[in-house]
Amino acid sequence: MEIWAIFVLALVALSNLSVAVVGYLGANGSLRRNKLVGIRTDLTLANDKAWYVAHSAGGPAITIGAVAGLLAMILPIAVIGLSEIGVIVAAILAVALLLIGLAIGGTQGHR
Repeated sequence: MEIWAIFVLALVALSNLSVAVVGYLGANGSLRRNKLVGIRTDLTLANDKAWYVAHSAGGPAITIGAVAGLLAMILPIAVIGLSEIGVIVAAILAVALLLIGLAIGGTQGHR
């Protein structure tokens, strides 16, 4: 396997894992209000109650999207192999599921 493939897979996997952890921490109330990670809107940053309510609502969808992206990376690699197309399909699928989870969770949290 070429070095670029390892880099792409590692970068996508670490991104999904990081978002999954933040989503989980937000969902269970462990993520404190901050300006770096989480559902950051004017409303959620206004006070702690809004922050925790938003993350309680949106955190599960964010976590599910990120974990689904991680798991989805396995399928193209298992079917196609660690070829160029297999790595590209795995990365696209993982990022797409991550973005879907972020969009749904962010929307739920903002509401």
